Amino acid sequence: MSGRDAPEHAPIYPVAEAARYARVAVSTLRNWADGYRVADGVYPPLLELPRERPLGQLCLSFENLIEAALIGAWRRRGISLQRIRTAHRIASREFGPHPFARQRVWVAGRDLFARADAEESPGSSFTTLTRGGQRALAPAIEQYLETIDWESGIASAWRPPEGENIVRLNPRIGFGLPTVRGIRTEVLLQRFLARENVGEIADDFGLEPPEVEQAIRYEWALQQPLARAA
Repeated sequence: MSGRDAPEHAPIYPVAEAARYARVAVSTLRNWADGYRVADGVYPPLLELPRERPLGQLCLSFENLIEAALIGAWRRRGISLQRIRTAHRIASREFGPHPFARQRVWVAGRDLFARADAEESPGSSFTTLTRGGQRALAPAIEQYLETIDWESGIASAWRPPEGENIVRLNPRIGFGLPTVRGIRTEVLLQRFLARENVGEIADDFGLEPPEVEQAIRYEWALQQPLARAA
């Protein structure tokens, strides 16, 4: 399978669905994907989406989803979108498309975030200065990166924080939808809402009851009000 035909690059998430998984507002994600205009100027797209538009609608790839979720997490931590844009621009120049979904950025390119900090105004930053005087990624970033699985340096699966390391999104499994060992979390929730016992659901799908319970908690978490990330 050629690189560009890989599932990671395919347009599989409509904007509204991707926003739900990334925990950002639909309008915010659309701005990041399409660009936007405000009184002080025009802002280009932050994400590089696939050219294909299934059924004429804007869709994100798995790599786009990883980047969007990370950007949303940074915004909720108070990092300015301008600083994020600067880091993304530097990283794209040095590491190519979708840099925040590339392991090389985090392993070999940590200094680029210090450079992004230096280019922008003081405030919340990507990096922290250790006791030894070395720049390191801020804890908020380190914690997020622990939820990503890598394959040949490319993000291959994501374990969203709400899924407590049980729920996974993998573009090669279940069309990239949230699953527990290949079983869609949405299906497990629907069975539970139909008043089926957790133990019976687990038996039907070859899962453990705690896995079913976590899938249900994950789906409920997606329905909670969003923190601001604009």
